Amino acid sequence: MGASFFQTLPFMANPNLEFKMFLYGFALSLGVYITSLDMADRAADRVRAKLQRNLHTFDFIVVGAGSAGAVVANRLSENPKWKVLLLEAGGEPVPFGFIPSFSLFMLNYKETDWSHFTVPQKAACYALPKHKSGWSQGKSLGGTSNLNFMIHLRGSPQDYNAWANLTGDPSWNYEGCLPFFKKSEDFHGDYENDVIHGRGGPMRIERPGYQGLSSEFIQAGQELGLPHTDLNGYYTKGIDYIYYPIRRGSRDAVFNAFIKPARRRPNLTIFKFAHVNKILFKDGNVAHGVVFDRHGEQRTVYATKEIILSAGAVQTPKILMLSGIGPAEHLSSLRIPVISNLPVGKNLQDHISTYLGPFVVNSTQTLLLDRDITPKTWVQYLFRGTGPLATSTADATAVFSSAWAKARGEDDYPDIQYILSGGAQHESSPKEYSKAFHVR
Repeated sequence: MGASFFQTLPFMANPNLEFKMFLYGFALSLGVYITSLDMADRAADRVRAKLQRNLHTFDFIVVGAGSAGAVVANRLSENPKWKVLLLEAGGEPVPFGFIPSFSLFMLNYKETDWSHFTVPQKAACYALPKHKSGWSQGKSLGGTSNLNFMIHLRGSPQDYNAWANLTGDPSWNYEGCLPFFKKSEDFHGDYENDVIHGRGGPMRIERPGYQGLSSEFIQAGQELGLPHTDLNGYYTKGIDYIYYPIRRGSRDAVFNAFIKPARRRPNLTIFKFAHVNKILFKDGNVAHGVVFDRHGEQRTVYATKEIILSAGAVQTPKILMLSGIGPAEHLSSLRIPVISNLPVGKNLQDHISTYLGPFVVNSTQTLLLDRDITPKTWVQYLFRGTGPLATSTADATAVFSSAWAKARGEDDYPDIQYILSGGAQHESSPKEYSKAFHVR
């Protein structure tokens, strides 16, 4: 079954041209599809919410079912004696989001993405409308791991060592975090080292079945003095293929790895479409309740042990401030009673990034949607999990220390990262990049 099969269909005299038209039609109708899924999910969940109305008290309450909260809920519910509640503002992930090459198209739909905007920036974001930076954040079971480009990079070991120094707690250094990285992964790749990588964990990590110009990029980096090394291990600089959380060509991130197996446990309850408003405190500073809206009804639930806030870099400080924990002057201006005067929300920083290219190459190794997504490649993907549909276009990466870092004596603390995207500029690229990344 391949392209010849599609050529026998009466409506596909020219299968590639017809399929190209289908792809553009799909891109245009994706918003309608996502809205329809969301409406159906909400309708079913309204019925479920009525059945769950008498559930008020749990041992643990986890706010946010993203990359952190889902793992916490999974681990806590492994103990059958503990009743765990997981609150999530969104619903089920969109099925098309599990296809890696659709990553670009899944961003900034209100049903599945918070689509935050910063205030206008005075010294940055000049390529962005009104100088506002757009930050996508997932709003579904699995959070942003449903929307990202599937780049599996732990980060520099020095980042974790810096956490340990800042907190005075050595358990936050790289050695302390490494056992938990290993516990989560089922690693299959070039560096099957038991010291660095885990096997048999819930999330499969491997190279995707399509990596375009990766080998040429790595060779070029080696010519410039960058070692080809494991960028999920101990390193100070290097270049490598990008590994994905992927299983048989499908996104195998937080939803598949941690939520799906845990939601079958009788001691784990999940409230979807639950928008958390604030945390309740007793005895001055003991968190014991969560107030949230679900399908137009305000509800309160209580925890006998702990409440874990894992709603992301924007939503977590927002919930804390709405609960009375934050800068007193700011909270008082909004008539929010102050429980604790703390600098919540301060010093949030985002990476500075820029797009370089496009570059012209004299080969067909890049992924050009107009040319490469065909009936044949769909068959290849569906039956083998390989081919151009198996890549998010994030192919390879390099990390190293800049001249400024070296001048500070931080040769071993990389502050520059290159990411090779093997996606060529197809016919509708400007419109899609503008929508996905809020650029003009």
